[in-house]
Amino acid sequence: MIKKVFLILICLPFFLVNGQDSVLLQYSASISILELKEHVKILASQEFEGRDTGKKGQKLAAQYIKEQFVQMDLEGPSLHGDPYFQEFSLIKGAWQNLKLIISNDTLSTGSDLHITGKLKDLDADYDLVFVGYGIDHEKYSDFESINVKGKVVAFIAGEPKDKKGKYLISGTYLPEYTGRGEAKATYAYNNGAVAAIRINPDHNQIDKTIRIEQKFRGGGQLGFPFKESDNNKASGLIHIGINDASRIFGVRQRLFDKAVGNLYKGKKQTGAFNSKIKLASSQGGAIIETENIVALLPGTDLSNEYVIITAHFDHLGIRDNNTYYGADDNATGTAAVIEIAEAFSSLAKAGIRPKRSILFMPVTGEERGLLGSRYYVSNPLFPIKNTLATINMDMIGRSDNKHSENTDYVYVYISDSADSQIARTTHSAEVYVKDNLKPEYQYISDRDYRMNGSDHASFEDVNVPVLYFFCGIHDDYHRPTDTWDKIEYEKFAAISRMVFISAWKIANK
Repeated sequence: MIKKVFLILICLPFFLVNGQDSVLLQYSASISILELKEHVKILASQEFEGRDTGKKGQKLAAQYIKEQFVQMDLEGPSLHGDPYFQEFSLIKGAWQNLKLIISNDTLSTGSDLHITGKLKDLDADYDLVFVGYGIDHEKYSDFESINVKGKVVAFIAGEPKDKKGKYLISGTYLPEYTGRGEAKATYAYNNGAVAAIRINPDHNQIDKTIRIEQKFRGGGQLGFPFKESDNNKASGLIHIGINDASRIFGVRQRLFDKAVGNLYKGKKQTGAFNSKIKLASSQGGAIIETENIVALLPGTDLSNEYVIITAHFDHLGIRDNNTYYGADDNATGTAAVIEIAEAFSSLAKAGIRPKRSILFMPVTGEERGLLGSRYYVSNPLFPIKNTLATINMDMIGRSDNKHSENTDYVYVYISDSADSQIARTTHSAEVYVKDNLKPEYQYISDRDYRMNGSDHASFEDVNVPVLYFFCGIHDDYHRPTDTWDKIEYEKFAAISRMVFISAWKIANK
């Protein structure tokens, strides 16, 4: 690892600011293009074989990342096995063959539905009932007038609003339920349901997800094994599009659309549709072992509070004799975590530590369904309630087609409003890179779907505030042509420095 002392000394005369600003500039400058490039070249090399989850290349990448953290004298906080690895098991082919059978109609994985989270084997006939939004809250409940014990429940994505357009649960213009439906599934299971179906009003989104699964996970989809001891932790969701909702209830689509319209007008629709459904499922085959990488920098007077800096280090592996190198997706985010960790480590060795502890965590299994981050939030090394924020980076080394003539940008998604503390803190970090980068901010109130598809979503599901740095989709996305030589390294370095400064400010706020 290249020593940073000389670089810092060279940069010092150019800094005309004092105090903490001077320190931040010095150590952010230590995040160098040279070292970022070296990490990306290694992670996206032929030797690492595309870093497919659980495969040889992913194991090599995990070892490489660990070695960087060890050299920095960061702590390995895991209590089981290797202290720098949070190890867990996945099952190959999980839920590949789930079918929903209604009279003479059948919905199947791979064509009509997809699954997230844990389900147990459900080979039996059940009553199916519609439960509106699927919300069980003291301000609003779809479960107060119905017994769903032993039944399958189906609910529509979204939540109720008042007459002023504010969300009923939060009392603001910001929704309470921002994840993919896991919280609602938990409510259903807590009320005795055996399975939960989430109906997405955007049917195209379901079709897109299924196509991606067919292309990149078909025949090899990974999921979490279900154990009987996990019964109380089940949070699995069956996802279908709104165009198939009428199929599972055996009614005309216009009747279902009318009920949803009434629901949007504030009229509860629990029990409006009922039917009999048969679920036929199979967990599949081999157990796959994988791991998140974890390294800790303890804080000072608020060391029991945590800021997590993460990026996924897995990619798509080798398919049809082609290596999917994943340089931008996501060797860039992983390299940034390594360099940011080194900047924090150098600060600590100089006697300067943040108030809060920093957990550096490159995660596995993102390409297979955010598996590494989902495992962490279900099995946190430190209490989720003590996690102040999570900063996620994914694809921060290239530019999308919208910015072909103006590439000095980065999307910064903030899971809160524009005037929140985390937003104000992040905006204050912008001044350090203003000549090299023009962040484009998006907040929870106006976010779009593209900001949903990475590991920050797992933390949102458990109400941890998140920052997400992302540069969009380019023509080499999920193709063998995503190689290290196409990275825009100056912009990539500027983004990494902004993340470092943002993390420092949040950890000290």
